[in-house]
Amino acid sequence: MEGKQECLVFAVNGEKFEVPNVDPSTTLLQFLRSHTRFKSVKLGCGDGGCGACVVLLSKYDPVLDQVEDYTVSSCLTLLCSVNGCSVTTTEGLGNSKDGFHPIHQRLAGFHASQCGFCTPGICMSIYSALISAERTPHPEPLPGFSRLTVSEAEKAIAGNLCRCTGYRPIADACKSFAADVDIEDLGINSFWRKGDAKEVKVSRLPSYNPEDHICTYPEFLKDEHRSVMHLNSISCSWYSPASIEELENLLQSSVAENCTRIKVVVGNTGNGYYNEILQYDKYIDLRYIPELSVVRRDNSGIEFGATVSISKAIFSLNEETIVNLCPGGELIFKKVADHMEKIASGFIRNSASIGGNLVMAQRNYFPSDIATLLLALSSSVSILTGCKREKITLEQFFSRPPLDPRSVLLSVHIPSWEPIESAGTNESNHRLLFETYRAAPRPIGNALPYLNAAFLAKISYHKNGVLVNNIQLAFGAYGAKHSIRARKVEEHLTGKILSLGILDEAIKIVKDSVIPDDGTTFAAYRSSLAVGYLFTFLFNLAGPDYAISGVSFDELDRNLLDKALESKNDNDISQIVIPTLLSSAKQVVESSREYYPVGEPMIKFGAAIQASGEAVYVDDIPSPPNCLHGAFIYSTKPLARVKGISFKSNSLPKGVTAVISFKDIPKGGENVGSKTNPVFEPLFADDLTRYAGDRIAFVLAETQKSADVAAKLAVVDYDTQSLDPPILIVEEAVERSSFIEVPSNLHPAKVGNFLKGMAEADHSILSAKIELGSQYYFYMETQTALAIPDEDNCMVVYSSIQCPEFAHSVIARCLGIPEHNVRVITRRVGGGFGGKASKASPVATACALAAHCLRRPVRMYLDRKTDMIMAGGRHPMKITYSVGFKSNGKITALHLDILINAGQTIDASIIMPRNMVGALKKYDWGALSFDIKLCKTNHCGKTAMRAPGEVQASFIAESILENVASVLSLDVDSVRTQNLHTYESLKLFYGSATGDSIEYTLPTIWDKVARSSIFAQRIAMIEHFNSCNRWRKRGISRAPIVYEATVRPTPGKVSILWDGSIVVEVGGIELGQGLWTKVKQVTAYALSKIQCDGTEDLVEKVRIVQSDTLSLVQGGITAGSTTSEASCEAARLCCNFLVERLAPLKKKLQEQMGSVAWDVLILQAHKHSVNLAASSYYVPEPSSRGYLNYGAAVSEVELNVLTGETTILRADIVYDCGKSLNPAVDLGQIEGSFIQGVGFFMLEEYLTNADGLVVTDNTWTYKIPTIDTIPKQFNVEVLNSGHHKNRVLSSKASGEPPLLLAVSVHCATRAAIKEARKQRKSWGASDETNSIFELEVPATMPAVKKLCGLDTVECFNRGGATMTNLDSDGVPSPSKLEGKYKAMVVCWFLGLGTHVSWNSMMTIGDYYYNLFPSYHPERVLTLVYQPFALGTMLILSYNEAKIDTRKRNLMGYIIFFLSTLGLLVLDLGSSGKGGVGNYIGICIFVAAFGVANAHVQGGMAGDLSFMRPEFVQSFFAGMTASGALTSGLRMMTKAAFDKSNNGLRKGVMLFLAISTFFQFLCIFLYAFIFGQLPIVKYYRTKAASEGSITVFADLAAAGIHIEETTSNDISKHKWLSNKHLLYQNLDYGLDLYLIYVLTLSIFPGFLFENTGSHQLGSWYPVVLIAMYNMLDLIGQYTPLINSIKLESRKGLLIASLLRFLLIPAFYFTAKYGDQGWMILLVSFLGLTNGHLTICVLTAVPKGYKAPEQNALGNLLVLFLLGGVFSGVALDWLWIIGNGKF
Repeated sequence: MEGKQECLVFAVNGEKFEVPNVDPSTTLLQFLRSHTRFKSVKLGCGDGGCGACVVLLSKYDPVLDQVEDYTVSSCLTLLCSVNGCSVTTTEGLGNSKDGFHPIHQRLAGFHASQCGFCTPGICMSIYSALISAERTPHPEPLPGFSRLTVSEAEKAIAGNLCRCTGYRPIADACKSFAADVDIEDLGINSFWRKGDAKEVKVSRLPSYNPEDHICTYPEFLKDEHRSVMHLNSISCSWYSPASIEELENLLQSSVAENCTRIKVVVGNTGNGYYNEILQYDKYIDLRYIPELSVVRRDNSGIEFGATVSISKAIFSLNEETIVNLCPGGELIFKKVADHMEKIASGFIRNSASIGGNLVMAQRNYFPSDIATLLLALSSSVSILTGCKREKITLEQFFSRPPLDPRSVLLSVHIPSWEPIESAGTNESNHRLLFETYRAAPRPIGNALPYLNAAFLAKISYHKNGVLVNNIQLAFGAYGAKHSIRARKVEEHLTGKILSLGILDEAIKIVKDSVIPDDGTTFAAYRSSLAVGYLFTFLFNLAGPDYAISGVSFDELDRNLLDKALESKNDNDISQIVIPTLLSSAKQVVESSREYYPVGEPMIKFGAAIQASGEAVYVDDIPSPPNCLHGAFIYSTKPLARVKGISFKSNSLPKGVTAVISFKDIPKGGENVGSKTNPVFEPLFADDLTRYAGDRIAFVLAETQKSADVAAKLAVVDYDTQSLDPPILIVEEAVERSSFIEVPSNLHPAKVGNFLKGMAEADHSILSAKIELGSQYYFYMETQTALAIPDEDNCMVVYSSIQCPEFAHSVIARCLGIPEHNVRVITRRVGGGFGGKASKASPVATACALAAHCLRRPVRMYLDRKTDMIMAGGRHPMKITYSVGFKSNGKITALHLDILINAGQTIDASIIMPRNMVGALKKYDWGALSFDIKLCKTNHCGKTAMRAPGEVQASFIAESILENVASVLSLDVDSVRTQNLHTYESLKLFYGSATGDSIEYTLPTIWDKVARSSIFAQRIAMIEHFNSCNRWRKRGISRAPIVYEATVRPTPGKVSILWDGSIVVEVGGIELGQGLWTKVKQVTAYALSKIQCDGTEDLVEKVRIVQSDTLSLVQGGITAGSTTSEASCEAARLCCNFLVERLAPLKKKLQEQMGSVAWDVLILQAHKHSVNLAASSYYVPEPSSRGYLNYGAAVSEVELNVLTGETTILRADIVYDCGKSLNPAVDLGQIEGSFIQGVGFFMLEEYLTNADGLVVTDNTWTYKIPTIDTIPKQFNVEVLNSGHHKNRVLSSKASGEPPLLLAVSVHCATRAAIKEARKQRKSWGASDETNSIFELEVPATMPAVKKLCGLDTVECFNRGGATMTNLDSDGVPSPSKLEGKYKAMVVCWFLGLGTHVSWNSMMTIGDYYYNLFPSYHPERVLTLVYQPFALGTMLILSYNEAKIDTRKRNLMGYIIFFLSTLGLLVLDLGSSGKGGVGNYIGICIFVAAFGVANAHVQGGMAGDLSFMRPEFVQSFFAGMTASGALTSGLRMMTKAAFDKSNNGLRKGVMLFLAISTFFQFLCIFLYAFIFGQLPIVKYYRTKAASEGSITVFADLAAAGIHIEETTSNDISKHKWLSNKHLLYQNLDYGLDLYLIYVLTLSIFPGFLFENTGSHQLGSWYPVVLIAMYNMLDLIGQYTPLINSIKLESRKGLLIASLLRFLLIPAFYFTAKYGDQGWMILLVSFLGLTNGHLTICVLTAVPKGYKAPEQNALGNLLVLFLLGGVFSGVALDWLWIIGNGKF
């Protein structure tokens, strides 16, 4: 060994730590929490899956003298691995004493911290992103911002879980640092008010300066680094070899002998998945071997050392160096890097190694993405076994037996790939294509895939189609041991021309190749994914920029392939704007100063200290001396006798002190662990365990780690003989009459007569079934308690609990001591949601029992797995219903039979029937009857979870209406509207809770949310979207809620201290819901009624203190969303007493002093012995005990038909909060509750095995929403519905009701599935494609895909593949959008009208030359026309995004009409005489032509650019046709009138009359025909959804109205600026400029003055103009011939330049040639002008959003007019050269 360092040295927040001896399995998290004062680092999961434990790790490179900073998950990072490193936690950034960091301040100010448990980890993720951004080449930001981009800011927190906020405010706080953020897009915060100027907003953000960053790596560590070697500690059993040779020696030495268990480590992230509990004897750290940590790049590819982190690999793959070195690198390496960014989360990728990932896949069958990616690329690995090194392919590596522990993977090599070349073929025909695929519950972040795949293909084009020269297909993570190469499929495809038949056979083979192992979940779904991905890849061989088409490969042509390939080769990647995770959000809140400071959106009390890590949670309380730690031993059987408990080691594990069970309960005590009035439930199973997860014993050890390990090593001896089988399903409970009795006072009442209602019905659905599963709370802080024995047989217990009073009573009863000997203290809870009500009590009681028995402090912090197993969760249930209804959808009667799985214990189950019926009654069912049974089963007892029963009932109601609508073939929203309550029916269903009629705000909300969400318009848009998109479908749904809230009695106590500061105690517990904040505000308001000086800032003097059951009794339970308002009222009553006591003294002092300050009044009150402590017990009046909450939501979802993946595109919520006590707090509750509902309905599967034991017991298997799964656009309006006389300060609850609104997401998903099934039926599928179906809850990807059809691809190939052809863009033609060809005709006429007036002027030029022979009319009029056209176009292009297209285009056509008519009138008025006056008049009208042209040509080009390319072509063809038309008419009129008296003028009059008619026709066509066509309405509606405000008037004229408030919001969409668009498409603009500068420098002026005398005489210029115009028109259509159409950007530019050779050709032809050659040359000029114009306009990329396409269309027209203007100016050179100027 090169050198030894026996002592572990590192720094934490600048403090030095030296650890001479440590267990090598100790994690950084365990050390920080148990051996330092830094407690901000939280244990949320232990899997690396939640982000609560994230810290910044800094390493120093003495060679480069650089510090590398990155985040890691401290729960997985081994302490020994941080030797020589520096650790920064959120405490190191700032604090309340020295000043908070801007991150802390902004998170608090944006209301982004609720329970606060996750906030420290989020702070560190943001801080790491800020540090990393400063090292990027991003532009220098404005002061106060960082180099971070909005996209990077959101991704920075993608791995951090938050159960409270809904992520939106966290994202806003994050984005506030981004340089490219639009400050107007940031949500509600405490820094600025609505209406403040942008500069004011920026100035009020807490100042951020990158130069103020703390030093993350202290100097003393650098000195240590220079003087010491790597940690090689025998005492720690930790070894850090510095070379391969040292590693070989270690593996062969005595360290590796005698069955020693060796763990080779790099990042230890694998432990997050496998959670190993067995101890290793020796640890070998590979990170200090240089050969294993390098990245080598050369022409052969890229090689990664095995210890290279995934993050470093991503960085290396994206580097330009490797792209330049390896051909095809940009295609392959960047896509591999992009895929790797979807693996785990950033703080895991930073420490996880490439080699470790592959070894886990090979040895432990880990479902690796990296393995699949590299397998598809024929990668190889180098392995060290003993002294032997070998290099083998990755496929060989996986085929070998599991890697020996003493074998080490050294490196991974990814080869470079180049397109093949074949003799005699064109190399450009060969293409290399690579794609990767991944289906996972979350798009990014910690989620294992259902299946991953990577495909590499070398293809070439042959005359018969696409030839597959070589193809490599890899599939993984589908339930087999390893990723595989689908060799049979590859063999089948290689050498084949792709066709539908070939594809069909390939699908059959892949289904036989990708077969999940027995027992794999969702096996059929995974196989379907394999088929879908192969199908996607093969159809996309036509080009990655195009959607999967609906034709077989036999229909593909060369043009489509070339177009796809060229679009790729032109490097148009920069044009793709990657959307951010949360694209936009809007909050509408109303604050009120009526009860100031109540109603103000104040920062949540304690938010800043939660961010800085100073907030103390139960497990943060330092352990008292001699403290023990506990862990539960629980049953894994549902019903069994417990014969005994032993341990796998046959002795007590190391560190274990005792094991306590029901036998250790003291004399006089009882085996009770929780209480649900009036029932007590057992703490431990006695001799019989009654459910899996039942507490059997409590093991105590010196550390929490030792206790957890011991509990896992426990072996329980079960006996099931002579016991009845357990009851595990509700049907068995019914069969065996196993029920829980519901007290009579909790029985809900039925409504109406069900039989009568059914008799009145026209239709019925009988015995339909619904099944609902459970949900886990996933509070970030698991169950925890600390019990400390006190004097005189007393017990002090610190508990994270929602009902300390109940725990107090239970502990006393368990210990057999008086209740006054027990004291339960709760300061704050790290999330509860109902899970810390009754379920927290056994934890506190077990700790108290152990502390009582052992007379030592005892604490416990449940590991996430145990917590999930013992939590119980939401009630599963099965529902059978019968419903009667009228033909119009009105329900007349509903009956439900509901079987609720209550589990083994009563708990809160008895409230379920009442809660469910309360939520069901949100609709007028006519008559409502029900039979609800609480089934007692051998499952863990279920308990109340946020909106218990209500959320299930809300879903049941919606599901019933969905099926009613399906039966009647009615729109479900109309059925919902039909069944909303009137005030009279509401009173019938809800009775006294209804309140006054003015309080019934649901009808108003129902209409309001429809308007604000543009619901009707989006329905139309979605219909069009679904008709145009085969593999993506959208659905939208609107849902209401009526939520019956109940207010419970609550105590309060307010005390005023000597200095005037105020202390408040209330019964409610701060769970993150802002209870303390609201109480502070109400206390300040109530005390301000004394009306002293200084009371306006009284809120800063108020402090709410922790709950103490001996200080404030009868605290009750914090639940049901109303505890906040009840606590506020209790505090207000106290304040009223105090104000009453202080009033006489204040009056007396006022008489003596005039004005009285608060501080003076209180000081005098103390001196006068006024009682300044008041207590109250708020008991609501009967009229105030219950009330109704109202809200509604509209949600839009898009699903991928091939994978079942759903994306919530948008959610709009309107919720009635009465007069909100704190709008910011209530907004946070609404958003967080809604997102938790999204989890229930869409993501969270709380599953058990056959014995009822929870199996989704960690972050790998249980997925709550993350920032990448919330709505992309999230709009919330908190409705201030005014005064409610029976409410607390007119307020209403906000914590639970909004959760029910998330059902709208599920219903929207159902709507999208319905469209997919309808399409499937059109393909001939007959199985299970009826419109009535039930979508599971949660609607996971497998559930959605199953309903869309697991054989969708096969079905499509059988029946749908030949039904639709490709359009010109290679996407399915929107055949259902009527009016396409009508629109093309209208566009042609509109184009005609754009130029017919001007072309008329040009065509009758001979007439004006006759009138004004000395004024060069053709040139002068052109020079008048062009500046006005160009100047107007410049102005319009600059402002195009703000200009109403309808007004612009109609104004243009009206100006054309009036000007043309004016020319006619002018000529008639002057009798065809010349003169300066008439000439000037003509010039004025011509200038008006220029203005009109800019309006119309740019307006129409922009408008049509986001529609069909055929429309653009038709419009410009019409423009060109105007020239041909006018030329033809001119020749006819000339022939007709040439010999007559004044014939020339007569022809001109006729000409102008015809032009005037055409202009009037255009006004009519645009105003009344074009905008009404369905296809035009579709594209304009789509444009509006993408942010275009220019189309609103056109949509309104078509009957589609968009609210102004919505338009303002839409206008904030992000799109490329005109500058960026110009930069990306400059060559196209230059092409048009060059085309027209040449044409107009020659034509038409030259033709009149430079052609000399010819046989045609006066007909000569007319003929030339006619030939030009006719050939120009023909040229507009020649691009339809694929073989001569130019699409290459280079080709277009070259062709435009080559036309300049026409200049000398014209010169010499005019000088030496005859009229025939000139006619030929002019014809060629026109042909090339038309051909190149259309080629350019149709080649312009189409991958932009509508506003960008509009802007680009205007810019191109601007270039075109610029070319015309320049050409006209150059045309004067012909005069000068001819000597006639």
